[in-house]
Amino acid sequence: MAVRALSSPSVERAVGGVWDLLVDVRDACGQLVDDAPVVTVTLPNTTTATPAVETIGAGVYRAEYIPAASGRYTARAVTASHGVADFAAYVSAVTTGTGVPTVQEYKDYVKDDFGSWTDEEIQDTLDVEASNQRKVCRVGAIIDPDLRSALLRRVRVNLSRRSAPVLVTVDSEGNNTFLPSRDPEVRRLEGPHRRLVMG
Repeated sequence: MAVRALSSPSVERAVGGVWDLLVDVRDACGQLVDDAPVVTVTLPNTTTATPAVETIGAGVYRAEYIPAASGRYTARAVTASHGVADFAAYVSAVTTGTGVPTVQEYKDYVKDDFGSWTDEEIQDTLDVEASNQRKVCRVGAIIDPDLRSALLRRVRVNLSRRSAPVLVTVDSEGNNTFLPSRDPEVRRLEGPHRRLVMG
């Protein structure tokens, strides 16, 4: 006897996206049986919701939930006599224009160590490095925290290199010779999002 997840037990969604929860219910012989589950979704703030369950066919059931806030959600489908199935969703807010790092956020990132760069120069560098990042990484409507951090790091490395004498290259700590795209921390943060180059 078992409840089996037919949809992925762990998904990533955007706020407002549909989270499908699909299961089938089988008896000890592996046959589909009618035992509709009750689905309970636990929100990041620990409150719960109970979406309606739809019968797709004999022993096959579907519920959907639309998350309204970012965070980690869990769901459990519980049957009367055939067990449970568990799910998780990691929900992110769609990044608006204000979600992309700003000049002030860059200054906060480097604290008081932003040198003599003007706001216009910092903004220009943010634009340049954001463009460079998009060329090598998959950057969607949702900017993952690691990509955001990598972008701030790219800007810091870029500006640090500009202040170095000709033929002397430094990273943001002032002691290595990395380009922004080759900075070890940038590569670590962007690694999971790097585009595959074929051929």
